[in-house]
Amino acid sequence: MSWKHLSIRFGIVAVALTAVITVATLWPRGDSQASSSPEVWTCSMHPQFRLPNPGAVQSAICR
Repeated sequence: MSWKHLSIRFGIVAVALTAVITVATLWPRGDSQASSSPEVWTCSMHPQFRLPNPGAVQSAICR
């Protein structure tokens, strides 16, 4: 095998390895953010009021 063939094979292996490492690092690992913190709703006019569910869409000021 000549040096040209070896360098081409080495280049292909290097590109494939780089692609595998990039995909492994950037691939999403699931919805870990949503499961770690509960959903919080706020009043659109008074965002300082944090509400437990979407049915309670009004703050104490709006009621």
